[in-house]
Amino acid sequence: MHLRFFVRERAVELLNSAGLRVVEGVVNGLQGPRAKLADRLTFGRFRSRLIKQYIMKSVLNPGKTPQGEIDWRPSQKELASSEA
Repeated sequence: MHLRFFVRERAVELLNSAGLRVVEGVVNGLQGPRAKLADRLTFGRFRSRLIKQYIMKSVLNPGKTPQGEIDWRPSQKELASSEA
């Protein structure tokens, strides 16, 4: 088995290089008291490194439109845990 791990920026670049443009994204993994405490203590500066999973929706990009800003939103699980 061969696994690859990407940070958000590299994953988006990979999809862009394959002729896709990311139009929407969901983040998952900023859960648990330790992760939330680390996020608060760092004022959110390392939030992208605390996220465990990025789920991206992409579309074909035949015209090579530049990648725009991605609307990242928390997963339903993240929303439920923040309300508790």
